[in-house]
Amino acid sequence: MDKDKRTALIREASDWLTRLEEGDQSDRAAFTQWLQEDVAHVEQVLKLQAIRTSMARTALATPGGLRSSGDNAVVVFPLSGPAARAPVSKATEPLPARSRVATLVACFLLYVLLVMEVPSRIAPTYETVPGETRVVLLPDGTRAHLNSATLIQVTYSGTTRLVSLQRGEALFDVAPDATRPFRVQSSGMTADALGTQFDMKLNSGELSLLVHSGRVAIRTGHHHASVLQANDLARVSLSNLDGRLSIARLTSYQAKAASAWTGSVVFTGSPLQEAVDRFNRANVLQLVVDDAELFALPLGGQFTLTDPQTFADALRWMGVRTELRQGPSGEEIHLSRAPSASQADRDQAASDKGSSVVRGKP
Repeated sequence: MDKDKRTALIREASDWLTRLEEGDQSDRAAFTQWLQEDVAHVEQVLKLQAIRTSMARTALATPGGLRSSGDNAVVVFPLSGPAARAPVSKATEPLPARSRVATLVACFLLYVLLVMEVPSRIAPTYETVPGETRVVLLPDGTRAHLNSATLIQVTYSGTTRLVSLQRGEALFDVAPDATRPFRVQSSGMTADALGTQFDMKLNSGELSLLVHSGRVAIRTGHHHASVLQANDLARVSLSNLDGRLSIARLTSYQAKAASAWTGSVVFTGSPLQEAVDRFNRANVLQLVVDDAELFALPLGGQFTLTDPQTFADALRWMGVRTELRQGPSGEEIHLSRAPSASQADRDQAASDKGSSVVRGKP
């Protein structure tokens, strides 16, 4: 094989390993087909993988198996015939025909273990419980600000930085690295950023992304990527099967208020359901809306996010009744429509007479 063809093969094999490390399972069949086209493809993939994991080979104690050293995983498969006796790094000549099938099988298993199983074992997860927030420093210097009741999983490689938001809300101060894109995935949305700050939130059947600085390219479903600028807010309903985005431009004040997780929180026409979700993520004392018609009630004002009782008390001025009850997991503040004045008068009169009243919905 001449130099140009060898260089092209190395580049192609490297591209395949990169695509597989990124976790795109749709490439599995195409990768298998590419391996079967030429045994040289198999040899090159094995050589590249051997180079990537050579630092961990001394940790192997047996001729076959899986060992982990830090963030590096090594997979070794015993092969029969000459291929088993020759070091992989010296396989510059075509393998004997009797070893080709075994090598193909070994390489495919290598892909399955490295791409499908190993990441789930070595990818660290970070989690907060209700009422807790924390800042996590990721290996590349990126800061992940985790809101209450949030779970993320981090998978870094030599070519990519991947974070999976599995629940809750996280704000990322992304460290610049032009050679490794920073990518966040959640519920069908993929966000790619370089040197930026953005917030992704998953709750109440909706996924949203707000850019605070820089630019972020997002994709949902089969739609083309949309590039968001600072103060752009993208939303997608999880019940919307085609993944269509709704994009709005916020004022600087609104964007800042959206990420006010501690101290005060500002609502500017936000529906009650959204406010309740934010308070519930931040507190053990939960708010429960008993009347669905209250979900869309618009709110305005500034509140302390860690004080749901004061927030509930303020709702009384908007005709909302509050009642403290014992729920399955602790105390709950139940919200419902307050009765009309005439109903309240009848209830008071009945109470004065000592009679019991069975109250229906007002």
